[in-house]
Order: sequence, then structure tokens, then C-alpha cells
Amino acid sequence: MTNSPYEPNDQPVENSHLTQPYRPPDEHPKKRHHVRRRSSYPSTIRLVLGHLLSFLEFLLFKLFESNNLPLVLNFIYHGFLARQFTRHSNRYLQKNMSEAKPETLGFLTRLFKRHSNTSLPQTNPPQIAVDLLEYLGGVQLALSLLSLLALRLTDKALSSQKVVLLVLAAADGTRTWFDVKHWRNGTWNGNILREIASGSLLFTLMNVIAYISSVRKSGALL
Repeated sequence: MTNSPYEPNDQPVENSHLTQPYRPPDEHPKKRHHVRRRSSYPSTIRLVLGHLLSFLEFLLFKLFESNNLPLVLNFIYHGFLARQFTRHSNRYLQKNMSEAKPETLGFLTRLFKRHSNTSLPQTNPPQIAVDLLEYLGGVQLALSLLSLLALRLTDKALSSQKVVLLVLAAADGTRTWFDVKHWRNGTWNGNILREIASGSLLFTLMNVIAYISSVRKSGALL
């Protein structure tokens, strides 16, 4: 006897998933890799800073790929100092010397007072300081000439350029050290700090970087 279409069928129904209740799909399904890796995505600021640092590194590498640019800048800078120390020595000292009492102005003033019976005027610097500054102008002229001669050297004479850069770094570093020392003991006033930041300290760092770059290219210190 056949089952009536109106009687319930006891046999299992195929495609049983059709009998499950309807569940609407999620509008925004969450993917596992999105949830797990979201914190590791770099931010826009980090991307910009990373590209900026890479560009600066590339720029420094190109600038110091050869020693021509540092040597040209040293030639101009030390030539400017030579002119300032020899032709405008009084103006330089009046600008940078402290307006303190003569006995607190430092070694040069005490040395001048020791060999002079007259009182030291407050407006004019001691003559011995002017003479020593002009002498330092001659030294700066020699450093400028040394930088110019180093430009004539070829790439085969890289060791000679390294020696020149090391000498220039030592000269600028020594000047920076003593300028800071005389500023701390009251010989120089605050104007000297601007010259240190924009002059001797900056060129010391530049010469050191150029020297290190030359050492890496040649594989030897000298």
C-alpha cells in the first residue's frame, strides 16, 4: 500500500539544510588575518618618517660620495675666518669679549696687564689679543690653502684627502673646545655660541663624517 501524499513521510528528507532556519549573512564578515594583523600595520606618520629618513640617508651618501663638497666648503669657511681675523680683528674682539672687569677676562688680559703699567680701557681690546688673533688668521689662511690643494688630488690619492680631512676636523674641534671653555670662564660672551653652532662645530661634524666615509671606501684609517 502506497503512502498517501497527505500522510507524513517517515523517511529522511534529502537536502536537510533546507529545513534549517534562515540566517541572514553578516554584512561585514570579520576575517581572521584582518583581526590578527591590524595592529602591525604602519601608520601614515611612520611611513612619512621612514621615507624622509631614507631620503636624508641617500642625500648624505651622495654629498659625501666624493670629498669635493666638504673641501670646497672648508676652503670658503677658513678663508672667511682668515679675512675676519686679520682685517677685522678689533671688531671681532669687541663683539665677542665680555664686558667684565679686566681681571676676569681671562689669560690674554692678565698677560697684557702683567707687561703693561697702564690701565686697560673697557672699550678697546688689548693689543696682544689683537696680535694673537691676527696670527690665528694666518693659521686659518693656511687651512684654507690646504683645503684647496686637497681638491687637486685625484681619487688615487684618497689617503692624502683623509689626512687633510682629519687635520681640518682636529683644527675645528680644538677651536670649538677652547671657545666653549673661554665662554664658561667669562672671556667670551654669548655671541660666541652662535659662531660655534653655525661654524666650528658644524664643520667639525662635517669633516668627521667625510673622513669616516673615506675610511669606509678605502678600508684603512690613513
